[in-house]
Amino acid sequence: KRVLVSCEHALDFDEGEIDSAAFLNKKTKDIKNIIKNIKTIVGSSVKINSTSSLNRVAIVGYPNAGKSSLYNLLVGENKSIVTKTKGTTRDSLESSIWVDNHNVVLVDTAGIRKSQDHIETLGIEKTYEQIYKASIVLLVDEKNPLQLKKKLGKKLNNKKTILILNKVDINKKQKTDSSTILFSCKDKTGLSKLLTALSTCISSMSGEKSIYANSVNDRQLGLLNQILSGLSNCVDVEKSNDLALYASRLSLVINLFEALLFPKSKDEIINEVFEGFCVGK
Repeated sequence: KRVLVSCEHALDFDEGEIDSAAFLNKKTKDIKNIIKNIKTIVGSSVKINSTSSLNRVAIVGYPNAGKSSLYNLLVGENKSIVTKTKGTTRDSLESSIWVDNHNVVLVDTAGIRKSQDHIETLGIEKTYEQIYKASIVLLVDEKNPLQLKKKLGKKLNNKKTILILNKVDINKKQKTDSSTILFSCKDKTGLSKLLTALSTCISSMSGEKSIYANSVNDRQLGLLNQILSGLSNCVDVEKSNDLALYASRLSLVINLFEALLFPKSKDEIINEVFEGFCVGK
């Protein structure tokens, strides 16, 4: 806006009172700096949508390992069905939770096993999709979560994993290594350790992804690219010394900036549409 105000002010002078070429050259340097900054933002951004998150955590394991019980415990509501029947969870379930000031998308998945049931098989395929989308995987098993990790192998794709040996309130003689969290959904054994491990994982990932300073959605990314195009058009006008055209193109860019910073609500858009109609009797 500062550049546009300067251009509008310059238009009030007579042609002989201002050196248009020198003026536009100076303003174009400012525009090029803005372009450089926006390119840095776009280049260091992560595109986000409703199904992706930097902190996406998938709960994975065999049927009846306690995945849904763990999900409900972390979410704080009975959103996932818990029964003794295998294959109850046939689709992924998501909730947003906070872990130490980190926003986390928690995903409950279908149990991994061979099944003749077509619907359950589709759920298991979605589990593999959720593993692919996740940034962290909680591997839950009541016998040997490390063995589960080895079985999944390449499907984990070197993702950060937290091993959880569940149902220790029932199977107290279970043996495991130091990397595994002993857990019980019933009496909340290991809950504090799990939350600490999850927070540590997310914090380390935040450090690894520190270059991703910005998260943008499709609308924001589209507008940023339009702004870049509009500013480039302003730079192209410099050689013509046409101050009025320069200001006009810059004004269009300002409109794009306002759309980026102050998006209109759906109600405002609908009202503007109906204001264009003439309703007669």
